[in-house]
Amino acid sequence: MAATRQGKPEKPCTSAKRSKITPVSPSSVPIPLEAEELTETSDIMAELFKIKLMLTDNACKLSEVKEELLSLKQEFQTDRQRISVIEEKIGQLETFTQKCEEEKKDVTALKNQLIDMENRGKRKNIRILGMAENLEGGDPVQFLENLLPKLLQLNSKWPLEIERAHRIPKRKSANQTAPRPLIFKVLRYQQALEILKVAKANKNLNYKGSKLILVPDFAKYTANIRKQFLTFRQQLKEKGYIYGLYYPSTMRVSTGNKSIYFQDPAKLKEFLTQDEPMLT
Repeated sequence: MAATRQGKPEKPCTSAKRSKITPVSPSSVPIPLEAEELTETSDIMAELFKIKLMLTDNACKLSEVKEELLSLKQEFQTDRQRISVIEEKIGQLETFTQKCEEEKKDVTALKNQLIDMENRGKRKNIRILGMAENLEGGDPVQFLENLLPKLLQLNSKWPLEIERAHRIPKRKSANQTAPRPLIFKVLRYQQALEILKVAKANKNLNYKGSKLILVPDFAKYTANIRKQFLTFRQQLKEKGYIYGLYYPSTMRVSTGNKSIYFQDPAKLKEFLTQDEPMLT
């Protein structure tokens, strides 16, 4: 330090102000990122962008799904209405079917009643099978009243009285050569039973070379059922069964002390096809 003239040491200059230095914060100083940090940031941004795209795409898909669900809801409501209509119609159909079944039973009952009435109306009718054509001449009633008492040797307390007699109007086919049945109706039912009983006992009734068979006259439906039953006679004999056809169309099959009755030929056929048919 330089000395003054009086020998005193010089003082530093205080008039000149020192410049104020502001301290710098470390955080305000930009620090350059390293290359790895920049790469990671870029990757994260790319992933976030992809996620954004995915979310946008999913939002679009959700919108489409929502529209599809709305469409399905409308279709479901429409189908539900249709199902309700169908269920209502099915209910009506079931009711109608039930009524039809009831009416079918009524029709069957009425049919059976009509068949029974027709059979009862024919109780005094008898059919003569095998009699040659034109033997009765122009008056079949008089012809039969003279023929049957002698042919059958009837011992009735009443004279044979026949209300009417006629042939079946026409042949079934032009090639049929068998004579048409001759049908007659007697006045008294007891005489009809007597004639059938005698004719059944006499298997060899003949008149002028014609073998005659006398059978009851039935309604067409009943006659068809009886005809079907008679086709099983040979099978019944071969199996050792005793059988009988009862009025109007019931087949009785028996062996020993057991019997079974059939009113449907199909049931009898099923019975005979069994290996060991059992009678109950």
